[in-house]
Amino acid sequence: MQITILGAGTAGVAAAIALAEQGHDITIYERSNSMSTMGAGIVLWPNATYIMQKLGLLSQVQAVSGKLLSMKRLSQTGENLGKLDIKQLNELMGYSSYSIFRHELQSILLQKLDSLGVSVCYGQRVTAITQADKQQAVVTINDTEEIVADMFIAADGRMQSIARKYINGDNTPLYQNFINWVGTYETDKDIVNELSVLDIWGTGKRFGIVPVSNKKVYWAAGMYQPEIGTRIAQNYKQELTLNFKNWPHPVAEIIAQVNTENVNKIYVHDLEPIHKWHRQNMLLLGDCAHAPLPTSGQGACQALEDAWCLRTVLNQNNNDIESSFEQFTALRAKKTSAITYAARGFAGSVFNSNEQHCRQRNETSKRTDYAAMAKGMSELWGAGLASGA
Repeated sequence: MQITILGAGTAGVAAAIALAEQGHDITIYERSNSMSTMGAGIVLWPNATYIMQKLGLLSQVQAVSGKLLSMKRLSQTGENLGKLDIKQLNELMGYSSYSIFRHELQSILLQKLDSLGVSVCYGQRVTAITQADKQQAVVTINDTEEIVADMFIAADGRMQSIARKYINGDNTPLYQNFINWVGTYETDKDIVNELSVLDIWGTGKRFGIVPVSNKKVYWAAGMYQPEIGTRIAQNYKQELTLNFKNWPHPVAEIIAQVNTENVNKIYVHDLEPIHKWHRQNMLLLGDCAHAPLPTSGQGACQALEDAWCLRTVLNQNNNDIESSFEQFTALRAKKTSAITYAARGFAGSVFNSNEQHCRQRNETSKRTDYAAMAKGMSELWGAGLASGA
């Protein structure tokens, strides 16, 4: 089957790998002029590790990632708010959790894609999608070239998805009233003593640190911000210093070494869950279908699940597009919607600017049954994996 993929992020490239291995003829168009490095790093939780093994890429991931042990919550004054045992989560789900820089994960995926003889066509922006007849979509690239294919997989992101508007009638991202600064830090000296995530909470603020090794981490500094403002890179260090002064180690060390050219400031949006993921021969995948907030920890993980699920349902339906798309949506919509809503709820608590709420939130965190939390996470994140979803 001739399959055209719109977007070369995690979802698009993973889908290209999964489907090229099944013998399909794959073409990928990407609006950016080169490989995207947006975002600092991700955790491949056990559900994503499972997919990376299925794609034959787990050993490559393990070579450049960190195997996480726990997640420790602290207040901005250093008070212990509880700890999630990631080893327990791993045991419940049957796979380990790995932290990895986003650009290294993308490189692994692209190298695998290249080995399959598929390359990415960069600088190719989708400018229109129209309906040729009841069975086919026509995609216009850069206002000039019209593309037809047996199947289109749209993986063109949360913020500017023309495909989501074509299929669902709307592609309006929803601003969720907080910002994130994200970056990486590498040094010759140990930054952390163990590979445990640090999740530090303040009033309307959060600083997360994820080690990839003892000497390199990625981080995200978040803050309540009710209005969308400007992004001026030369101000990022000053903004971070002002808002996270005297926070627990190693926050000050990380901020001190910030190179503003390597930091992104993001006004964080998500998308309202939808029930219509396909139209004619075009299917939504990844963030344009479901874009949970970073508080979910599941954005890239769910994109990887999408890719493997699509391969599975195409096999089960002998490449019948309509039946495969219907089955895919039925398998994926409920789970991804639940993750989106859970992430919103968590973000609303973490980035709440009311001091009394935050004190109560911290006390609740200290009383939390983290073993039960790990069980709940394993049930949600593991749902559907056995069926390819």
